[in-house]
Amino acid sequence: MTPSQMASPRRVLVLKLLALGDVIMASTIIGAIRRQWPEVHLTWATGARLAPLVSRFSGVDRVLAIDETDLLTGRGLSRVAALLRAWYAIGRGGWDIGFVGHTDTRYKLLLAFAGIRDVRMHREGSPRGSLPTDRWMGFEYAAMVSGDGGVDEASVELAQLQGPSPRRTREVLLAPGGARNLLRDDHLRRWPLAHWVQLAGALCAAGERVVLIGAPEDAAEGTAIAEAVPQVENAIGKTSLPQLIDRVAGAQLLITHDSGTLHVAALTRTPVLALFGPTNPVQFVSPRAAVTVASAAASLACAPCYNGRHYAPCTLNRCLADLGVESVVASARVLLGDQSVL
Repeated sequence: MTPSQMASPRRVLVLKLLALGDVIMASTIIGAIRRQWPEVHLTWATGARLAPLVSRFSGVDRVLAIDETDLLTGRGLSRVAALLRAWYAIGRGGWDIGFVGHTDTRYKLLLAFAGIRDVRMHREGSPRGSLPTDRWMGFEYAAMVSGDGGVDEASVELAQLQGPSPRRTREVLLAPGGARNLLRDDHLRRWPLAHWVQLAGALCAAGERVVLIGAPEDAAEGTAIAEAVPQVENAIGKTSLPQLIDRVAGAQLLITHDSGTLHVAALTRTPVLALFGPTNPVQFVSPRAAVTVASAAASLACAPCYNGRHYAPCTLNRCLADLGVESVVASARVLLGDQSVL
C-alpha cells in the first residue's frame, strides 16, 4: 500500500530543534504536509530559542518548545532530565506520523520511544551528515512527506510568516558573525573581520545607514566594528528573535555569510548579498530568494569543501579571505540602486 492509499493521518509531528537556518529551510515541509493532508493537525517540536520563530509559521497549529541546551549539551542528570521532559511532552500527542528533520538517528529513537510508529527521517539511508550537492536543502525536507522521497520542486516554498510586515527602510544590515550554534562554531564560513570593518566604513562614507545585527554570541565582531567605525549602529545581541526578523524584513539590504540571517531574509523576501566560501550556494539558497552570491571559491579547486558535517583541513580560508572588499562594496551599491563608484 502506497502512502497516498493509506488513511489520512489526524495528527502529525515535526521534530526540528536547531539551527536557525536549518529550521527555516525545514519549513518547506509545512506546505508539503498541507498539500497532502489539508485537514491534519500539525505540531512542530523545536528548541526553546527558536519557538518564537516557528510560532509565526503559517500552517503550524501548535509549537512544542524543547529545552535544547540541556538536551544537547547538558551532562549527567541535567541531560537525562531534559530527555525525559522531551519524551514526556512528545509522548502525550497521539501522533500518527512523525517527521525528523535531523540526520542523527537518536532523534528518530526519541519519537519511536514516544510511541510513534510511522517515523520519517531527513536523509534516511544516506551516510551520516551527507548532503545533496545539486539541489536546495528545502527540497530535501519537503521530500520526507511523500514517503518515497519524491517532490514537485515547483511547489516547494518556505513557510509564510504570520503577522504584519514592516515597511522597508533605507537600512543596510551587516551580519558579521553567525555560523554558530550550540553544537559547533563554523568559523570557516565567516569573512575576515578586517574586511567587515572596511565594508562598514565604505558604506557609512557613502551616506548609508548601517546597522550591525546578530546574536549575543557575535558581540566581539560587533564591538570591533563599532569601535573602528563609530557611525554604525551596533544592534548585535540587543534584539529578540522576533525583533530581528522584523528588522530584517524592513531592511533595504542585508549583507551576511552563509548563516541564519541569510535564511531569515529568505523568509521575509529581503534582498541579500551573501558571502559564500566553503559551502555551496546551490544547497543553501532558495531558488526563489532575492540573493546575490559573492565568493572567491570559483578560482579554487578545493572549494566548496563542506559535506554537511566536515570541512577540508584549512588554515588560509582563501575562498572568503580572497573576496575583496571593493568587490563586495560594488555589488552592494548595485543592489542599493546606486552604481556610482565610492
